[in-house]
Amino acid sequence: MKRYGWITIIAFFLMTLTVAVAYAAGEPSDWSKSENRELAQMPVWEGSTSDADTYMRGFEPFLNDQFPMREALIRAYTKFQMDTGWWYVRGVWRAQTDPAKTGGYYFGPEYLFLNTYRTNDDARKTYAKALKQLCSQSGVPVADVVLPHKNYALAEGSGGAFTNELDAENLWARKEADASAGAVLIDACTPFCDAYGIEERTTMYFKSNTHWNPLGAFRASEIAAEEMAKAGLIAETSVPREDAFLWKDLSDDHIFPEGLAERLGIEMEIKEYIPVYKAAHPENWRYYTGLDKARVQRGDIVLRGIEDYELDYNKVGTRNLTYIRVENPDAPEDRHVLILKDSYQCATIDYFSSIFQSITVLDPRFELPPLKDYIRDENIDLILLMYHQNNNLEELSQYVEASWPDKQ
Repeated sequence: MKRYGWITIIAFFLMTLTVAVAYAAGEPSDWSKSENRELAQMPVWEGSTSDADTYMRGFEPFLNDQFPMREALIRAYTKFQMDTGWWYVRGVWRAQTDPAKTGGYYFGPEYLFLNTYRTNDDARKTYAKALKQLCSQSGVPVADVVLPHKNYALAEGSGGAFTNELDAENLWARKEADASAGAVLIDACTPFCDAYGIEERTTMYFKSNTHWNPLGAFRASEIAAEEMAKAGLIAETSVPREDAFLWKDLSDDHIFPEGLAERLGIEMEIKEYIPVYKAAHPENWRYYTGLDKARVQRGDIVLRGIEDYELDYNKVGTRNLTYIRVENPDAPEDRHVLILKDSYQCATIDYFSSIFQSITVLDPRFELPPLKDYIRDENIDLILLMYHQNNNLEELSQYVEASWPDKQ
């Protein structure tokens, strides 16, 4: 047993006293809004002397996270950093405030970005293996529709604050995995940036949210459909154009308050461009959701809550639901498509529903029946993966491996 001296005992007493004061002031918080993370809680004493090390180690993070006025001090320091022109504040990038220093295009510090991380090597290998398994076991063509992340699309306009080199590396890794697995690569990232200049691209992503807005989702979907036509997956005449949809700008009558600005405690209102689109004639379309595949109304899935004054990303597309099925008997392509997705797909629902007779959208971040069951029961003849280029794809890999557990 480890012996503790008087200094340790006194330190323990002082920490206990601090905890008592903290509890007297109010219950400890479990979440930091400013840091977007869970906060350490008071360690639990199990009653054994051998647990003393573990118990004492638990006090430091608890006291660091729970000392009085912590959130107020963090916000005060954050405001100081922003007022003095810092580019990088608590995990969030802002555009360079002096473009003359870099010669870069500059769109203003209200555009906020999280870090881009290199996709994990182990996750890459696991995804490549799972993708090969999906291509060989599903019995239908698999197309990887790689979607352009905000950092990749807008780094050019940051005035040199950050680059998209890691985003490009992550894109390359996806291409490599697709080639080795035999999947059809549908790269929407490169042609997206080629087709639209940086000034146009800045209108296609929310300023203080990590997602694109519906205009960006539409433009990238259009490019993805064109690439699918080139690959022979659909007819060129089946690519929907802008005039097949109804458009509305909600910027004047609604606000978009959630996002990275709230994380930084920015009090000024960041004016967001909120364009939305919807199919012009969805009268004959049918909608289903939930693991019981219950039929629902269109408004239960698409643009749900669009009449609210405060909008968010879910309301201008769809929510991240476990299962969505849309049937369009008037579609130009007599195909039944399975889409495996992340949140970037949410604002593309009407576009791809306009192409295919049915689309089944699954989110592998939720618990689902085996993938092979959906392929069989819903007559799937094409699988589309719709993830942004920086996604580690871990949930997708796990879902594929769990669906064919006996296949290596």
